[in-house]
Amino acid sequence: MSLFSAYIMTGYRDDIKHTLPSSMLCLFFSAYIMTGYRDDIKHTLSLFYAMMSLFSAYIMTGYRDDIKHTLPSSMLCLFFSAYIMTGYRDDIKHLFPLLCYDTGMSLFSLCLFFSAYIMTGYRDDIKHTLPSSMLCLFFSAYIMTGYRDDIKHTLPSSMLCLFFSAYIMTGYRDDIKHTLPSSMLCLFFSAYIMTGYRDDIKHTLPLFYAMSLFLCLHYDRIQG
Repeated sequence: MSLFSAYIMTGYRDDIKHTLPSSMLCLFFSAYIMTGYRDDIKHTLSLFYAMMSLFSAYIMTGYRDDIKHTLPSSMLCLFFSAYIMTGYRDDIKHLFPLLCYDTGMSLFSLCLFFSAYIMTGYRDDIKHTLPSSMLCLFFSAYIMTGYRDDIKHTLPSSMLCLFFSAYIMTGYRDDIKHTLPSSMLCLFFSAYIMTGYRDDIKHTLPLFYAMSLFLCLHYDRIQG
């Protein structure tokens, strides 16, 4: 997961020289937050706020040098991460009606803004981001906000996750020539981890090691 986060979520960025601290944050974030170890986290509000702020501002933006003013985006990332990605979902009973109100629409807009601008890395070479933004919006609103109990047939959502992972999370990077292996990993990761298939995952440590080993062995070939 550390290797996955450092190389996949940062978009295989060659300009990232010192990724050990970020890898450790990614490892902690991935192992505890994204895998849904939330029932054992009792008093994590301040920790989440601190880690999500650092994680969002540095990891999810990809250490981009062309981002000059990241404070507003960092705050959005902090808000999004602290409430959505940290799984404060047990208190959300009726989220769909909530989206019809001003608060829900604001959160909905934050998700759209977050997906379209943050996760795509403010990339100047992306000219037509409306379709990807719509996919991000769909992904954020339905997948990341925890509409998981009502998802019976997840093959279409898995395909969206595949498209999302391969193109959005990698930032449409031109220097990534062969993204099929990473896409397959992203698909597997998205379909099982991010879509909330967590109750059926009993022993995930071998899976994490397998993913890290695969990325390590195929990194040179993926770089092309």
